[in-house]
Amino acid sequence: MRNHFIADLKNAISQAVHQCNNHLSIILSNCELALAIDNQQVVKKKIESNLIRVTEMTELLAQLNRFSNINTEIKPIDLKLLFSNQLTQIAARAYDKQIDCSIQTDVEGIFSVPADVIQLIMELLGTNAIAAAQAGSEKKISFVIVLSNDKVSITASNSGTDAGLRSEKMAFQTFYSDRNEPVFEYLGIVKSLTVLLGGHITFQKNYEKNKIELNIPLKYENDI
Repeated sequence: MRNHFIADLKNAISQAVHQCNNHLSIILSNCELALAIDNQQVVKKKIESNLIRVTEMTELLAQLNRFSNINTEIKPIDLKLLFSNQLTQIAARAYDKQIDCSIQTDVEGIFSVPADVIQLIMELLGTNAIAAAQAGSEKKISFVIVLSNDKVSITASNSGTDAGLRSEKMAFQTFYSDRNEPVFEYLGIVKSLTVLLGGHITFQKNYEKNKIELNIPLKYENDI
């Protein structure tokens, strides 16, 4: 069954890369169409908006491509070290963007997990949180990671703008975006990977903040 798991994982990442490339092509086509508009101010605004999206998509592709040839192993790993490394990187990226990053962790022990997949999930959660916070006014993100009953709970929150009511289904559409919260495509990919690991993910507005919570099991020996 492990071979099937790895094959499904590679397929999920491959599909995400393919979707990103398609979306990038659409953005570039929009730039070409904008150049035909007979209004310099409108053209400039549309080109600038599309260039921002190109930058975002290029960053996402870079993250995914690092894992596109993934050959993950389910092996014992120090869970505290795994998450500490990822959270340190997220905090550094947030600092560069002048975003306040709050981190709380309570994870101890050695567990057999697909570490590469969890690493990718954390990278994408960090990218989503930072991008969403940049669109808001408070510029804050937070991560709370807790170990309980052989599963890890990851809660990622950000102070992205409140664009009104948003359904969980809409948030997890792979390329959902709007002018106020532009980077939800990451959550679609995070959901696919979380489900692949047998986990569960939710999205909600929590006191006008975006809150994403994942619960991922930590026992794979008998299932994969």
